[in-house]
Amino acid sequence: MTDVLSVIWAAVGDQVIAALTTMISILLAVALYRLQAWAKAKYDAETYASLYRTIDYVLKALLAKRGTGSLSAAVASPLVEEAIDMVRQLNPKAVASAKQDDGALKTKVIAKLPEAQASVAESIAKVRAAQ
Repeated sequence: MTDVLSVIWAAVGDQVIAALTTMISILLAVALYRLQAWAKAKYDAETYASLYRTIDYVLKALLAKRGTGSLSAAVASPLVEEAIDMVRQLNPKAVASAKQDDGALKTKVIAKLPEAQASVAESIAKVRAAQ
């Protein structure tokens, strides 16, 4: 019996080893591809989170300094352009990594504006109530 197995292994052993090597190589390539995709998705998520945090902080700082006013006045004022410039200065890596041009940043700043205004107005009201 062992003679038969030895003969069979001698005949197909090289092909079995080559097939196993190929399958392991393919599995490793797939695993590395998925790991790379996961790492890129995580990096992109962190980049966008950083960008949105910067926009939020900049808007709150500018609104606290200038006053909240109405939403339409804030959009029409130079506040949006100043916020975009500050975001570019404070977080250039996130802006570049996320490939954000002025139009995309303006959209994000305007979208975040009502939330920032509400937050600043609430903070101002709390300070006044505490006095």
